[in-house]
Amino acid sequence: MAQCNIKVDLWPHMLEGFKEKMVLFILIFLCSLLQANCYNINDGIRLSRGLQIDEISLLAPAWYVSLDIRPYGNIPYWSNVIHFTADGTNINTHGSRVPAIFFKGKSRKLHICNPVNSDRNYCFNSEPLILNQYTKVEIKQHQLSDGKFRLEIKIGGESVHSVINDKARFFGNVKVYRSDPWYPTANALIKNLVYGNLPYEFKLAGKKQINTIPRYHEVYQVSFDIKPEAQATIPNNWRSIIRFSIKGNKKVYGSRVPAIFFHIGDHRLHICSAVSNNQNYCVNTPQSLPTNRFTTIKIIQNYNEDGALIYRVFVDGVQLVEVVNTHPRRFKDVKVHLTDPYFKSANATIKNLIIKSDLGDTIITPKKDYEMTHIPFIGLQWYLSFDIKPTGTASSLSNILHITKGGDESRIGDRVPSVSFLPGNSIQICNSVGYIKSQCFESAINLTLNDYVNVRIRQTLDVKNNSYKIYVELNNSVIYNVWNDAAREFTNMFLYVSDPWKPAAKAEIKNLVFQNLPFGYTYDKCNEELSSDIDCSQYQSLSGFRSVEGVCNNLQHPTWGAAHTKLRRVVDPEYASDGKFDTPRGFPNTNPVLPPPNAVTQQLFDVENQNSGSIKKITTLFMTFGQFLDHDFTETPHQYCKQKCDVSNSWQYPCFPLLFDTTTNSCSANGRSTAVCSNRAYLSPRQQMNALSAFVDGSQIYDNRKAHFELLRDSTDGLMKITKSDGLLPVEFAQGENGCFTVGGCSLAGDFRVDENIALHTMHTLWIRNHNNIARQLKSLNPTWSHDKLFNNARKINSALWQHITYNEYLPVLASIPAYQGYKTDVDPSITNVFASAAFRYGHSLVPNQFEQLNVGFNRENDPVPLQDAFFNRQLINDRGIEQTMRGLVGNMSNNVDDKFSQAIARKLFLPIGAVGYLDLTALNIQRGRDHGLPGYNTYRKYCGLPVAENWADIDSIMVPGAAAKFEKVYNHPDDIDIFAGGISEKHVTNLEIGPTFNCLIGQQFKATRDGDRFYYENPGVFTAQQLIAIKNVTLSTILCLNLNSPGKPAGLVSIQPDAFHTPDANQNTRKTCSGNAIPKLDLTAWSEEQVVVPIQPIPVKDQESNQDNHIGNVFTENHDNDVGGSINSHESEALSSINDALTNLQDVLIKMKQQFHNDDLLNNLDEDIVEETLHQSKKNIHQRLKDYIHSKKNVESDIEGESVHVKDDNQ
Repeated sequence: MAQCNIKVDLWPHMLEGFKEKMVLFILIFLCSLLQANCYNINDGIRLSRGLQIDEISLLAPAWYVSLDIRPYGNIPYWSNVIHFTADGTNINTHGSRVPAIFFKGKSRKLHICNPVNSDRNYCFNSEPLILNQYTKVEIKQHQLSDGKFRLEIKIGGESVHSVINDKARFFGNVKVYRSDPWYPTANALIKNLVYGNLPYEFKLAGKKQINTIPRYHEVYQVSFDIKPEAQATIPNNWRSIIRFSIKGNKKVYGSRVPAIFFHIGDHRLHICSAVSNNQNYCVNTPQSLPTNRFTTIKIIQNYNEDGALIYRVFVDGVQLVEVVNTHPRRFKDVKVHLTDPYFKSANATIKNLIIKSDLGDTIITPKKDYEMTHIPFIGLQWYLSFDIKPTGTASSLSNILHITKGGDESRIGDRVPSVSFLPGNSIQICNSVGYIKSQCFESAINLTLNDYVNVRIRQTLDVKNNSYKIYVELNNSVIYNVWNDAAREFTNMFLYVSDPWKPAAKAEIKNLVFQNLPFGYTYDKCNEELSSDIDCSQYQSLSGFRSVEGVCNNLQHPTWGAAHTKLRRVVDPEYASDGKFDTPRGFPNTNPVLPPPNAVTQQLFDVENQNSGSIKKITTLFMTFGQFLDHDFTETPHQYCKQKCDVSNSWQYPCFPLLFDTTTNSCSANGRSTAVCSNRAYLSPRQQMNALSAFVDGSQIYDNRKAHFELLRDSTDGLMKITKSDGLLPVEFAQGENGCFTVGGCSLAGDFRVDENIALHTMHTLWIRNHNNIARQLKSLNPTWSHDKLFNNARKINSALWQHITYNEYLPVLASIPAYQGYKTDVDPSITNVFASAAFRYGHSLVPNQFEQLNVGFNRENDPVPLQDAFFNRQLINDRGIEQTMRGLVGNMSNNVDDKFSQAIARKLFLPIGAVGYLDLTALNIQRGRDHGLPGYNTYRKYCGLPVAENWADIDSIMVPGAAAKFEKVYNHPDDIDIFAGGISEKHVTNLEIGPTFNCLIGQQFKATRDGDRFYYENPGVFTAQQLIAIKNVTLSTILCLNLNSPGKPAGLVSIQPDAFHTPDANQNTRKTCSGNAIPKLDLTAWSEEQVVVPIQPIPVKDQESNQDNHIGNVFTENHDNDVGGSINSHESEALSSINDALTNLQDVLIKMKQQFHNDDLLNNLDEDIVEETLHQSKKNIHQRLKDYIHSKKNVESDIEGESVHVKDDNQ
């Protein structure tokens, strides 16, 4: 049959006139005469009579088939759409139609058949399908809670028929036809064809042969889960579970490869196989299997790195035996029995039976005319991969492998592809391209003797151009590509290693894989990752300042930590076991079977309607700071799902809805995170992107996008844009403009999530005000500095202050990391996927149900703002400013980090009060983790070196009280627990806000982000010693006092506790006035270009005493002789400078406090006792700093006036 893939959407320029339209009409007409496949490639696939597209080695008792069908013409007679047959016939046996879909004659009604009970041809007739419109058809046979199997048919998303099938069974070697050889082909297009096995539990009974494996290689894997039936008396004989055999019980080598039994009189396993010329090599499990749960058995035989074939047996992941098989053999026609013909059946239930017999790691030496396998069908998208090692140098063209219809190059399809060595061991790859029988590419590189190289050849659809392309890769690098505008399908193909027409190549190959790829192989939409080909010299003009995008921070690895790079993995991703490396865990009709996220969260997490408070007195500011910090280094782009939950295509990409339960279609709509573009989509695991730089660099203040970075800047004096009248963020778009739905308008800020809630908005405003305050101070100190120099230095200082507060005030409350040891070029600071998608979402449990609105005396000024009203509501900021909300954040406690969440987070996320709907952020966290391929909780505990939870008793010892019982109700096994659900429910590490798993994952990330940052503020050379002292003197309370009080305006903040992340108390964290010395000041004199930096020298102790009546600030003088001798170190200089500043500021505070004491508006509710206490605390502060300096001398003796004086303790 000819094929004519007319891609109408590529020809718009041809349709302008009558003549051009006639050309297109004639082409279509000719295709019709030739009965060719004329269709838009993206519009589905036509059917072809007798076209076998696949063979399923084992179809389980539970399975599903799903496809979209579009009838496009008359249906004059009975015709076939798709047919699954286990015996290769139309209707001869119980497995002839498993299932088959037809159109009834002279109608568009579907006729769907499947064996049910004793009826080998149980059929159902549907209502007519709509002409020229796709309808989703779903057929599945699934297991009910009582163990029975039900066959169900859905059309258009609605269940139209179901029936109990009491004789559900396994079928082997099931051929898949699109359409079958026995009926005319239906006039229909199909797309989105998906089929596979569903979870099941199968009770062993009788003696059933379930499969015959034509080629059983020496590399194989057999695995299953088994649960013995509890019995009062266990039979005193061998009982068969499963057997792989060429013939006989155990009389030949191959009778048991393997065979598995229950031991006589107990439930120990007796596992036998053919190993090293022993046809009955057997091992026993040391104990009987438990009867109250499933045990996982895995038998694997494969090659190790040294080429030895290793036979291994695992029970629940524990290796029972490992032995070299010195006598490997391949077998033909191996029969698979549940249970075998020679013994009675075991009383047990099995599930998750997996049989793999392929070349795997087998090392193959090419031999002339060696036909390795038959490939029944090659589709439009396919993939070939293998590793090759030349063992000699080719002197002439010699073949490595060849996929062909039967000839060398006599027709199209004889090379799909052919791979050979040219003289010298360069590679020649030939393929049928378009109407060319053999188009060849020759690599310019000779492969190195005895070194393996990976070769990949694939043909995939380029969605943008609606055409197919062939790619050739060596070691992951594309070395050749060519368009194949006449791509076609092939049947009855043969794979040779090597072919009959050329000498065999001198080589070894391994990891040989050929497979058809699913329709829609290329990611429809994806994010292009930042190219690693970056010339860092273009950033030299920055002269010590960060790039906007974070590139070239690491000069050896320019993209490490940069924006628009993929999230880093600490463990391999785990997607559903459908072979696509893309389908999320928990996706319908896949393994493992996981509960819907909403079902998980409703069972595990409690909902709070009122703020419950924090045991450790954490303020709400800690929560908001954490969210603002998260928006500094994580943003994963995602796609929007526009489908409703109750329609048939609600699960079509990019939709990944959050089901409420397993019995209804009710759900919350959700779109998947956009994939990182990949030339190996579905062949290697899907990855996700971080749109932000990974550093604690203030990206959310300044933006990582160059254009927006410039848009945020004011035109003069290094400032950022802010409203002059009230110091608020500018409005970028009014509500309703350019997609803005925020009440009061969308704000112009460094991160688009700025208006997500009013507390987050206040943090954005605070730090932009801080930038401008820094810029103004720098301008005052350096009047000649340019606009750019002021801006760049203000940004650098602001980012350093942000880093300092993050690592010295925020992080110690949350997680533990070791002390800073300097910048490390080999540390990748990129954000990990588990950090962004699970661990750092811990803060969602801190979120309150409402935000308090307080006055300067920390009393309620307005009613609290419910969280639901605080979502995307800038109008509150427009009306009140940020001060009320910020005082509420500082003055009130957050919630605990635990398994309890506020109502607005766990049920009504982003929904206004009174709105109908449901969105649970905790369920979204779980779904996002599955979407990103995050493995289960136990995998991360193992990675962190923590004990894994093997049972529910282990969970009880790890989790908060009562959690284990909840987890057991939701999950089948601790291995299934989602990482967010497990991590948030752990008992806390002492003195920290999180448990050990999140402490590990969060701590490692912050350490990498710090150690892998060349511009980290403590890295020597980033700042001078004096500048570093000034930065380290600042606290978050400094930032709040500085930026909530503006000259000429009412005070926004009169007093604050020194530790802003903890509520004030009467002991160590009493509130202090912003104008006093207890709250440190931001002093930028170290950035003055006119400043002469002279090393600070200490004066003798007696001089300190004799000068005590002099000016209090002149304790250390720049020109003082070095009485002690030798230069002081940087730590001493830092301490002395800090003391000098404190003493100088004390004189100022004495004067200012006296002047301001009677200013009621400023001091508000403060009384004279508070002023006196402030002075007292200042003196204590100075005293403590002196002690710190003296102790830093490490009891070094100094000669003063010829007398040895030991400096110590309080007398100084």
